[in-house]
Amino acid sequence: MIKITEILLRSYLRRNPIHLRLERFNFLYRYAWLKNVLEELRPELFPDQPEEAIALPPEPVAPEEIPIALDPTTLRGKKIGGLHGIYQLDRFVAQRGRGLLFEGTHPASRKPVVIKVYEFVAHQTQQRDSLFKDPRFQDQEIWRRLQQFADQCWLTLPDGRINDFRVPRIQDAIQDSQPEAVGDRHFYRAYLVTDRNAGAPTLHQHLQQSGGQSVYLVRQAIGQLLQTLDFLHCQKFVFQSGQVQAGFIHGNLNLKTVLRQEEAGQVFYYLTDLLLWERLFTTPMQVALPSVQADSSDRIQQDLQAVGRIGWAMLTGQTELPTDWRKVAWSQQDGDLDQLLRRLLGLVAPFASAAEARQALLNLPPLYAKSVQFDRIEQQAATKKSRLIPQIHWLGILAALAILGGMAVWLLGRQTKVAQSRGEPVSCCLKEVKAVPVGTFRYATVDKGSWDYVLRQSHLLAWGQSLNGALQTAQPKLKLESQAVPSIDLALERVRSQQVDFAVVPLLQDLPTDLVAREIAHDGLAVVVPFSYAKRENGLPQRLQGQLNVAQVNRIFTAGVEESQDLRWSNVRSGLPDLPILRSISDNPEAVAVFESRIIRPRRLVDLMPAQDSFITFSPIRQEATIAMLRSVIEDFEQGDRTNNAAGRIAISTLSQIKGQCSVYPLAIASRRQEAAIQPWIMEDGKSITPDIDICDRKGEYKADAKLFRDRRYPLAYPIAVVYPKDNQRSAPGKKFAELLRTQEGQQLLSDAGLVPVEDRRSLK
Repeated sequence: MIKITEILLRSYLRRNPIHLRLERFNFLYRYAWLKNVLEELRPELFPDQPEEAIALPPEPVAPEEIPIALDPTTLRGKKIGGLHGIYQLDRFVAQRGRGLLFEGTHPASRKPVVIKVYEFVAHQTQQRDSLFKDPRFQDQEIWRRLQQFADQCWLTLPDGRINDFRVPRIQDAIQDSQPEAVGDRHFYRAYLVTDRNAGAPTLHQHLQQSGGQSVYLVRQAIGQLLQTLDFLHCQKFVFQSGQVQAGFIHGNLNLKTVLRQEEAGQVFYYLTDLLLWERLFTTPMQVALPSVQADSSDRIQQDLQAVGRIGWAMLTGQTELPTDWRKVAWSQQDGDLDQLLRRLLGLVAPFASAAEARQALLNLPPLYAKSVQFDRIEQQAATKKSRLIPQIHWLGILAALAILGGMAVWLLGRQTKVAQSRGEPVSCCLKEVKAVPVGTFRYATVDKGSWDYVLRQSHLLAWGQSLNGALQTAQPKLKLESQAVPSIDLALERVRSQQVDFAVVPLLQDLPTDLVAREIAHDGLAVVVPFSYAKRENGLPQRLQGQLNVAQVNRIFTAGVEESQDLRWSNVRSGLPDLPILRSISDNPEAVAVFESRIIRPRRLVDLMPAQDSFITFSPIRQEATIAMLRSVIEDFEQGDRTNNAAGRIAISTLSQIKGQCSVYPLAIASRRQEAAIQPWIMEDGKSITPDIDICDRKGEYKADAKLFRDRRYPLAYPIAVVYPKDNQRSAPGKKFAELLRTQEGQQLLSDAGLVPVEDRRSLK
């Protein structure tokens, strides 16, 4: 029967051209029972071309550092004005390509930035190119390119979404308003302001220090590079002028334009110095700018071949490219990866796109197979099924799979995206959960978010016990590795791209159709002010009557955007003291996302940060870690108490991170002006806390009202969920992780860590 399957597969695949053959080969390779037969056919279906027939990829021009006239010492301390305020060049880092790299600051937000400085030099009298006999023509061409630079450096999506596709985020693109004249030369400068990722070490520097990389790291790097290229090639972008660009190539991809950044123990590869703007400074004035549109196979191959060269360099540790690819020495560490790199280089049948190459990478045999532990009945059923499969015609199997897949999609389409669980039986303890997958599984979570905070807690249910420790004790064969990423969107993308098995994130928006979520807990925003029971009559909790509505919170935090006079508490509501308001918000990305969607929508937090040269007199919004923020609230209160001129600071953080403290008072929040405000904290007797209660004296007696969160009544509440693929082959780790955390023991652990449980825990003793 196996021979018949082999004959049919050979006949079916060989009649297709090479690019379709590979596509269909990869499709069939997903079925485990066909993999062995396909592996035997692979050499026959995809033979290496003989050496004399190999079409070598064009060698790139060596990315030499071009001498420039810029003197870093003259630029240190320089201030430049952009669309988002004033920036300052602080410290020279290095020359990269055609510009100088500086560490800088944005004083208005007090955030570090990286600024790359470019320069044109125009000779006004001598040594002028014959095409520029009229110096005005030379100046006009330079100004045209500078304006093009200021327009095309912005990579904005048409729908306004912010997508982290591993290119350092552009914050500003600035050109000097006037050239600097030195003798017979005019210096025209441009500044590209990006986030701090642009200052990370290059992959070239890393390989020089550490040498060759493991196969696992090379696969990871190639996957990220191809994913970013696929995004650049296929996505539409809008420039500053409103022009829509339908995808473009990187065009300048090499070891020196790939940045290696370590974040929370994980390695990410960012692409920088895109040809889109680098060509403006490297192409001579009398030469037309090279095209960057991704509408040509040759230009797409240019990027893919660059990825092949980068992969080879990472495997071998050699930063100098070979002169003859026919004589390349391959590492032989992973024959499948070697073959993929040869295809990227174009030495054998090339890939048609970055997406096709990435799919081929994902289809490579895994380095470390994950074994799944089934109980005995499931194992017996799987064994019987595996004996029957070879006896069925393979085309019939594919047809049956297609039908079953269609039925599954139809059935899933009738379900809600968030898995419902009320009414399901809840196990008592973690160790009672059956059929937990065996092996190591990775999941994504948000850096500095609620789950990141949960993982750091160490006294849950027992002294010194963490959540990971409790899971490890109860299910020793289950190994979990968390990956902290900067945003919720990136965590979901990691699941969809199969970089992780599932994610633990807040549910703030509709999920993509290929993902499903199961709630495990709740959290919410807390709007807090200083608390002092000793002076409660004159304190802010008492003056505010313990509450604000969302519109008032919006008024407080958006002040400074449209007004030119200082905001005081008396402006928020009559009867309040005429004192200035100081404002803070946690640096937790989840808190910021809820703040933006529930309180200041459609504005974003960055829009509320005034420029340094603004005439606004408001104190800026301070963004900092929750512990530091609470300290600021206390210090401002104590300072005002000493001077009799207190300025009340209002701060926003997550409820989970202020649980158990009494230095601040969480205000009750109303959705609208006329609605009753909802206080999220209650005492042991079920009554809400009020400003009249000394919460420091009764510190351990109040907790979050779980019913308010389950019923979605508190306006700033949001669920925390395990998000996993709808694909049954990939959903097991996420499903079981959610099941573990929804046990009575799991819910108690999450409650002790500061989250609000979704299950009634009264039966757990």
